[in-house]
Amino acid sequence: MAIKNAVVTYALEQIPEVLAHAEASIALNRFMNEHSDVFDQYVKLAITFNTTRESAGMRVREMCIELGHGVTCGPFVFKHFATKYNVQKLYDIVGEDAFRNMGGTVISVPTPQMDKKLIEVRIAQNVIAKEVRDAFVNDIPNYTQPEKVVVP
Repeated sequence: MAIKNAVVTYALEQIPEVLAHAEASIALNRFMNEHSDVFDQYVKLAITFNTTRESAGMRVREMCIELGHGVTCGPFVFKHFATKYNVQKLYDIVGEDAFRNMGGTVISVPTPQMDKKLIEVRIAQNVIAKEVRDAFVNDIPNYTQPEKVVVP
């Protein structure tokens, strides 16, 4: 079993990719500070763009439903109506017998479950062999990282 809680801190210079990121971060922040007026205006414009885009998209969809036909306006181009069926809702409304009489089926999907702590106990007791453990257990590092810069 991997040592999950051991942590070693490395200097930036020891991991070239992290050093490169740190340098890129400094350069980006310096550039943004030097041109803060442009970035401030960009943020305001982007917020307005995204807000009006969402509002316009919702209104065009509403009009399609209200009018019963496709609506195209400017960059909002109607492609087609997509019909979706909520089978669970039909089942809930009519009940199981009527649903089956309509040709519906109800299936049960087995879902194996086992408590995480019990799994760890069984591994420690060697009830679950190491080879089996290695086949179904993944120790995945979880870490924080800088936010991604979104580029239009």
